[in-house]
Amino acid sequence: MKPGLDICQLHPTALMLREWKRLTLAESRAIQLQDWDEVQRVQDTKAQLKAEYESLAPNHHDAQYRQEANEVIALEKNNWDSLSRSLQVTRAEIANEDKSIQNIQQVHRAYGSQNGSYWQ
Repeated sequence: MKPGLDICQLHPTALMLREWKRLTLAESRAIQLQDWDEVQRVQDTKAQLKAEYESLAPNHHDAQYRQEANEVIALEKNNWDSLSRSLQVTRAEIANEDKSIQNIQQVHRAYGSQNGSYWQ
């Protein structure tokens, strides 16, 4: 914020961009901590903010905020990339666990139906 500028004097677009940036940074922290409940809460809040922004008069979408908007867009892209990587890791872990379950089931089918114990 510029020195001496009261937050009440900020343009609605500037206020929303500032809040969106704050939320996006909070989302980044939540992603890093794998706090998926917090990620969801932040995304829900951003959805509400988006609806408010879209309801502004068209003249509130000023080009003078392009740099700030681009910064927020870059932060959003970083979050998207982080979430994509987390999703890939999670899918790989699930696939690995599914393979382990299949192996256990195969062993059970091969040895579990026979009478007696092989460990005696």
